Amino acid sequence: MNMEKKILIIEDDQITLTIMKTMVEQKGYEVHTANDGAVAIKLTTQEDFPVIITDLRMPIMGGLQFIDYLHASNVDPVILVVSGEEDVETVITIMKRGVYDYLIKPVERNEFLLKIEKAFELAEIKGLNKILQKEREIIHSQKTDWAAWKDALLRKKMEKIDQNLLTNLTTGLSQGAGFGGLISLIQVIPMQAKESGDHYLVPKEVINLIMENANTAGKILDDFSEIGRAINSSFSLSPATVGDFGSLVNESIAAVEKFLLLKNQTIKINVIPESIIQNKIEINKENLKRVIVEMLINAMKFSENNSEIFAFSEPSGKKLSFVVTSHPPKKGNVVGIPPEYEKKVFEPFFRLNKSVFEDYPTLDFGIGLTMIQSIMQSHNGKVSIKNMDDYAGMKQEKEIQVAVEITLPFV
Repeated sequence: MNMEKKILIIEDDQITLTIMKTMVEQKGYEVHTANDGAVAIKLTTQEDFPVIITDLRMPIMGGLQFIDYLHASNVDPVILVVSGEEDVETVITIMKRGVYDYLIKPVERNEFLLKIEKAFELAEIKGLNKILQKEREIIHSQKTDWAAWKDALLRKKMEKIDQNLLTNLTTGLSQGAGFGGLISLIQVIPMQAKESGDHYLVPKEVINLIMENANTAGKILDDFSEIGRAINSSFSLSPATVGDFGSLVNESIAAVEKFLLLKNQTIKINVIPESIIQNKIEINKENLKRVIVEMLINAMKFSENNSEIFAFSEPSGKKLSFVVTSHPPKKGNVVGIPPEYEKKVFEPFFRLNKSVFEDYPTLDFGIGLTMIQSIMQSHNGKVSIKNMDDYAGMKQEKEIQVAVEITLPFV
C-alpha cells in the first residue's frame, strides 16, 4: 500500500465486527472500530481514515446518517457498506451517496479483502487528485498575488519602495521567475526612476530583482537549448560494448557526485554480469551520458534525505536494461508515480511536483523526461518510469521505490 493502512469498521453486532476485524488485521491493516455512527464521528474528528466500512442499521446513528455527516463535513474517505439489507431500492439509495461498494452479509473473505485492496487504490488516486487540485489553486493564487504586487508597486511613490512589498515580490518571482518577471520589472523602472542629469537613479532593490530574473531567464534559455539540441539534432550511433556502457555510467556518477551531498545520499551500482560484458550495442556517448546524468539527478531530487539510489545494468531478453531506483518521499496519501501518470510524465511541461530545485543542474520545467524519451528513441531504445515494491531490509512491510528504466537493443 502507498498510504497509511488504516481502516475504520462500524458495526453493532460484536460477532460480525470481530470476524471482519480479524480478517482485515491478518492482511496487515491497522483497524479501528465503532459500534454506531455517533462513536465513529468522534473517531473521524481525531484521525483520518482512507477507507471506512460501515453497517446500515445501528443504534443511536445508523450508517446512512453517518455517510451524510461525512459528506456534509467535506470528509471524503472511500466507503464500503456491509449490510444484511438486500432490497434493491436500499442498495440504489446507498450507492447514490457516493459509496464505493455494497456487500451483503455474511461477507466472503477473499471478496471482502479484494474490495478493501481496491478501495485503498481508489483512495490513493483521490489523494493525488486533491494534491493536484491544491497545486492548481496555489498557482492561481500566485498569479493573482503577482498581479496585485505589480499593481501596488506601480502605484508607489517614486521616492520610496516598501520593503515588505519587495520581499513578497522576490518570493513570487522566485517561484515563477524569468521573462515575465523581467517584463514587469522593466515596466516598473519609469515609475521608480529619478532623473539626475543625463542619468536615471533606480532603487537598488529593483536592479537586484532585475539581475536575479535575468539569471533565471538565462537558465530557462540554457535548458531549452539543451533539450532542443537533444531532440532536434541528428546524431550518429557508434558501436560499443556493454562494458563501455558501464564505463559511461561510472563517468556519469562521477559528474553528479557532488550533488549527493545536498541530501546526504549515496549511489550504489551492480557488477555487470560477465555473460554480457562483451555484447554489442550502438550508442552516441555524449547524448547517452546526458540521459544517465538526468536519470541520476532526478533520482536525487525526488528521493528522501539519507537515502540510497541504486543503478544497475542487466540483460533483459535481447536488450540491455539500465535501471535507476530511488525512495520517494510521501506527499499526502501518494508515494511515487501513480500508474495513471506513468505515461503522462513524459509529456512536455507536465510535472507531478511543482517545486523548482535550483541546486540541481537538471531540466526543472517538466521536460527532462521528454528529453530522455527522445534520445532513447534515437537509440532504438525505450524509457519507462513506474513504482516498484521493495521488500529489502529489516522492515516487515514493503516500501515503494520509483524505477526509471532505459533499454538498448543488442546488435
